[in-house]
Amino acid sequence: MRAGSRDDPALWHRERGAWTPGGDSPGRDIRELAAALIHFGIGAGRTALVLGGEGPDTTRAALAVLTAGACLVRLDAGASDALLLEALHASRVALALVEDDRQLQRVLALRPDLPELELVILLAGEQSERKAAALLVASAVDIGAALLDRDPRVLARARADLPEVAPAVLVPSGARLTPLSADAMAALAHRLTDEVSVGPGRAVLVMLPPDGVESLAVVLGALSRGATVLVVSDHERIDLGLREKVPDGAFISAATLSRLREEWLEDLAQRPLWFQSLTRWALREGADPARHPRRYRIADWLVLSRIRARWGGRLRGWGVLRADVPQEVSGFFASIGVPIYVMPGIATAAVAR
Repeated sequence: MRAGSRDDPALWHRERGAWTPGGDSPGRDIRELAAALIHFGIGAGRTALVLGGEGPDTTRAALAVLTAGACLVRLDAGASDALLLEALHASRVALALVEDDRQLQRVLALRPDLPELELVILLAGEQSERKAAALLVASAVDIGAALLDRDPRVLARARADLPEVAPAVLVPSGARLTPLSADAMAALAHRLTDEVSVGPGRAVLVMLPPDGVESLAVVLGALSRGATVLVVSDHERIDLGLREKVPDGAFISAATLSRLREEWLEDLAQRPLWFQSLTRWALREGADPARHPRRYRIADWLVLSRIRARWGGRLRGWGVLRADVPQEVSGFFASIGVPIYVMPGIATAAVAR
């Protein structure tokens, strides 16, 4: 079944060579965890840390913090101890949601010196004696589900209580944290998802740094519009994600865009010389299709459409934000009918035309 259909989960992650569903229904598990956070007193005016990689657990946790109205600090598992200390001390973190036992031990080692830290939630793993200082996320979700059953408007009231000047996200910047308002976060989410024409029934692939605000904004904006989100980790080959789920749009970095071309060139170098010559001719025709429309149609039929099919066959344009794309990269994608759109001021996105 194609991603984005009504029966599919709203959030998928590609991990260890397979797609993992990140939720049973659009936003349900996120709302339940958010309700639990409110129950624990982590709402408007409070700050929560999400510490871990880019799997489904940390994505849901980050979205739940924002849904509860709390301020989010999102740090990757590889964040330095100096940045972790800055996040816990300077932002007065009241709750830490940690990915696994290793991140749990990092936080617990600092907890005696952190009077503001009230609760730690473990996102993956089973309860054991050495983890008694943390609450399992499954238990928190059960609490949130029961709370929503009794009071479905608990999240709406929490959002209504948000101070106008309260930051929604504290963005890591070197060894410091920069505040981003709720309005700025919403504007970023809408601008990114507007570019890819995100809507119900569509699928969007995301391959951005997990602790970056752009990645979170894309997921937040796409889910809010009823789209399916496909998250691919940076170490995976993105063309696998594009082919397997065939998304309508994709958000990636400029470096990944360059890598896609390099991988294609490496593959081309292994082909017979006659095929390489045919491909070079097709790319020249694609660079200016209006000049010789008939030859372009032949080139598209023989070669260019096959190159596009390597990346799913549905993506028809890449937009790059706040990054310079080398001319040879932009020229290559333009020649196969997948132009690059430069959208300054955000990060990086691939758009469906």
